[in-house]
Amino acid sequence: YLRYASYAIIAGSMDVLDERVLQGLRETYNSLGVPIAPTVRGIQIMKEMVKDKVAEAGITSTAFIDQPFDHMTQELSEQSV
Repeated sequence: YLRYASYAIIAGSMDVLDERVLQGLRETYNSLGVPIAPTVRGIQIMKEMVKDKVAEAGITSTAFIDQPFDHMTQELSEQSV
């Protein structure tokens, strides 16, 4: 998730998340009956950790970090798995 969130930040687009992560992940989790809640929580924790590291590097505005992580959690949370 971190790698693709990084790609989305660099690209300035969430398309890579939809194409490379979310579509395939939904299919896999649906077919295996894997609960999604722990994954969503892990992505949220990862977002906070990344924001902390970015702030430690002296970047005061970390809001740009939110978009890819929030997109993934929102899209995954909306799925009934």
